[in-house]
Amino acid sequence: MIQELKAKLEAIRNEENNLRIYFVTKNDILFKPQLLVELNNEIITDQINHIVKYLNKVDEITEHNLDGNLTGEVSYMKVEGFNEYNLIKQKILDDDCENLEPSNVDSFYNQLKGIILCIGETLMLFKKFSYPKRLKGKNYLIFQKFPLTQIKEDIFSIDNRVDFFQLGENIYINSEINFEIFFSLESQYHEKIVESKQLLIETEIIENVDEFINDCCSKKRSTKKLLNLLNSNNFEKIKENIQEVKEVITEFALN
Repeated sequence: MIQELKAKLEAIRNEENNLRIYFVTKNDILFKPQLLVELNNEIITDQINHIVKYLNKVDEITEHNLDGNLTGEVSYMKVEGFNEYNLIKQKILDDDCENLEPSNVDSFYNQLKGIILCIGETLMLFKKFSYPKRLKGKNYLIFQKFPLTQIKEDIFSIDNRVDFFQLGENIYINSEINFEIFFSLESQYHEKIVESKQLLIETEIIENVDEFINDCCSKKRSTKKLLNLLNSNNFEKIKENIQEVKEVITEFALN
């Protein structure tokens, strides 16, 4: 799969494609800036080269589970049925966005959560937005014309980092953390655990289920482990052998 994916990316890189950039706020409002046409090829080449270079270090691409069952450095998942992605994709298709103008920069800058780069009609790159920390609290000068002029405006920078990308029917995920933040998936994880409360009660293994759920939801790693148990039906196996489990707990004073 890796070689095939790299070949597809390199083919897109070598084609003539238009580039559209969208800034996404925490409320999923899209802003579209104007972009100099002569920058298209340079940005596209840099971004795709970065992905290919990253894939060269990956041994395998594993299937990702929305409930957090992730192994490997890169995973993939189908876009079909992934509502959070499809809502944003539909806004782009419908051109449901605002043009980014100097007059409205201040209104969205503090609400910015991510950047999307659409290359042609086949490839979408996603990046979680990070504020340029190195510029905060310092004076920077710009070489326009002499004398040197101080930069006072907010600065946007787009590096080569790609957190996840969509190509064809799949999303490929390089950074699970930023993927989850971008689509606010952690709240969904918690909802699924709460919805499974009755199942946890029926196992009769956990004495205080409410406290157990709260503890799991307060720790990301615990949340993922519990979701993996729920998804793999391991609780069903435990229920089938409940007496043996209880005997082990009693014998080794695990309760």
